Amino acid sequence: MPGSRTARTFLTTLALLIGTFNANAQDASIDIELLTLTAEDNREIAAFIMHPKTGINPASPGLIFHHGGPGGHGARLIGAPRYAADAMARLGYTTITIVSRHSNTYVDEPLENAALDVDAALKVLLSKGIEDIVLVGNSFGSVRVSMFMRDRPSPNVRAMVHVAPTYDLNKHMRELSDMAPDYAMHLEKLRRAVKDRQGRLPSPDADNPDRLATPPLFQTGFGRPQTAATLLNWWGPDADNQLSDIIAHFEIPQLLLGGTNDRVTQPERLEFLRTSARSSSRVDVIAYQDGDHYFTGYQEKVASDIADWLTELGLAPAPYATVRFFDNNQVVEFNGVDFAIRSPGLIYEPQQAGDVRERPAILLLPDWKGYLLSDSMDNMARAIASTGHTVVVPQLQSDGFRGSQNTTFDRTRQDIAAWLDAVKQAGYERVIGIGLGTSGLWLADNDRHAPDSAFTGFVLVDPPISLRDDASVGIGKDRLDQLVEQANEWIAAGTDRNHVIHAAYQSPHMPGEPGLNRIIQYAPTFLEYYGPDSKMELGRYVNRLSRPTLVLAAPNRFYDSDDGLARALRRAPKTTTLAWQAELTTPKSAANAIGEWLASLPN
Repeated sequence: MPGSRTARTFLTTLALLIGTFNANAQDASIDIELLTLTAEDNREIAAFIMHPKTGINPASPGLIFHHGGPGGHGARLIGAPRYAADAMARLGYTTITIVSRHSNTYVDEPLENAALDVDAALKVLLSKGIEDIVLVGNSFGSVRVSMFMRDRPSPNVRAMVHVAPTYDLNKHMRELSDMAPDYAMHLEKLRRAVKDRQGRLPSPDADNPDRLATPPLFQTGFGRPQTAATLLNWWGPDADNQLSDIIAHFEIPQLLLGGTNDRVTQPERLEFLRTSARSSSRVDVIAYQDGDHYFTGYQEKVASDIADWLTELGLAPAPYATVRFFDNNQVVEFNGVDFAIRSPGLIYEPQQAGDVRERPAILLLPDWKGYLLSDSMDNMARAIASTGHTVVVPQLQSDGFRGSQNTTFDRTRQDIAAWLDAVKQAGYERVIGIGLGTSGLWLADNDRHAPDSAFTGFVLVDPPISLRDDASVGIGKDRLDQLVEQANEWIAAGTDRNHVIHAAYQSPHMPGEPGLNRIIQYAPTFLEYYGPDSKMELGRYVNRLSRPTLVLAAPNRFYDSDDGLARALRRAPKTTTLAWQAELTTPKSAANAIGEWLASLPN
């Protein structure tokens, strides 16, 4: 590919067949979802999502498309927000196309408000677990997505694509519009209208006596009337929306696409924008011979080139994982009676070439008080499965609020053994145990008391250094000692099933966090977690870990730097690796780090 420089939500799901590049063609491989976005200013914005028939894959990047024109529309097949979004969805991406507020309100709506529409779309993709975002602006939409990145920069946006990016808007008014021949005169009319308080449409509120007033409207040259203030905001000499200025400050990669016969985006315009984007880590330009503003005859090639470029950036769609329930055959004792409970789990199986059973399976344990069916667990499991490993997420007796109250470590070991057997019976000889938060120490405790050779390694994600120390600082050592004494008295009296330990405290490491840490546990469980002989101590296990272990951590309620973790791991064997992340651990960042670590292990 030519490279010039390296330098809301109301949701209706429709089982529709989306037209491909041929308007009469139908494609049953993707679905469309219509939704109404609610922007920050409570404006409702129409949009549609396209994704593979298999569903949204949060492990793959998401693309936000913005159409062009003052009154454009994202569903028109002539624009990239339709034809390219369609093609990218067929490749495995999730795309969301905005129908801008300006489609109906360009008469009297500031241009910068488009950033609110893009922000609403971004929040939808993030809510679906998609972490890597690409912005795609078509024609005038290129200005809008760029203004979003200037005004509301998001670290989730990894790259930008400008499809036939329009000219700088003040130049249009000054040199190209119907106002150009008498530019100074028209400019004076506009400014006078604003000064005379005739520059905006009046508020429609019933108590506004001027709500029926009709201030003058002016033509932009696109046959689109606008109020004086709005026209100046969009096209005037002081308008702060010049694309060549805005993109100069972006460090992320940018792709510029245009046709040589496009009167709006001519080759020299692309070259000017390329040199303007001087801070970008990479800028690529593709010009299509004899291509027009709508890329007639080139639409499929445009979509293909965008996909290739994203692949070069490491933003290719990830393998999709099918998900199904996966139950074990566990037998547990309750009040002296054995019950076959068949605890539920979910198995995520990546759809890709080869026998996935040749790779280690992942047994992914939710955090203490975590939950099998939560969005966060689903996103984490999908992200890890995208690395090519089958992931099993089990429900343990200790999971959830109820389980956290009365499940002791011996029962957790029984759970882990039952789930490990289930994974082995599914044909996997090697298993990597991954524990989130406190569940990482469940795995370490299991390896100490009931080691199984099927486990070939462990990953502890954000493990606590010491729950006892955390609580001791949070509620005070004297109060904690009183709770321990009370728990021991109840156990000695045989009344520990009749009372619970209840305490609340603020974690000392995250003072700004609004939530409290609340302890509601029966005495035996409380002592195992917070007593003098607490089993929730990282240092209790690290020097005895018998398998390769990755400790993956980021700032959280237990620590704000890696200093404490490094001290806790100082006696760990050489097979233990600490990977510190400066930002909060996300499914994507965790999957990347885990994938690299797995690749480093001997087969």
